[in-house]
Amino acid sequence: PTATLAISLVFGFTIFVLIHCFGHISGANINPAVTLALVATKQMEPVKGAAYAVAQCLGSILASALIMGTSGLNTNTMSGANWISGPDDTKVVHAFISEMLLTGVLVLTVFATIDPSREDTHLGPMAIGF
Repeated sequence: PTATLAISLVFGFTIFVLIHCFGHISGANINPAVTLALVATKQMEPVKGAAYAVAQCLGSILASALIMGTSGLNTNTMSGANWISGPDDTKVVHAFISEMLLTGVLVLTVFATIDPSREDTHLGPMAIGF
């Protein structure tokens, strides 16, 4: 048995908690793809969006380094394993398309959650996290 489900649930729960805690302060904007979408739809100023995206990318790099350091991992033990399978010459294309589709679903979910014409059900953090 693998820990894939547990890891997925932990990541989803973490996003849920972050959005719940910081959503009312900064919008809990923690994903550069969402930031780019907000800038593209003129819901965020480009300069602010660029600053957010740089901070988000640096934060993810620092968090990865922290996790690797505290877990005793290194680049040789981190195989980058994922569910993408198939012939070696198409794995990258499959991964790219999968990431694009799943990122699109995330952006759609965020935009549906922040839509001012929708009634606030207070379930936005759950919808985005899971």
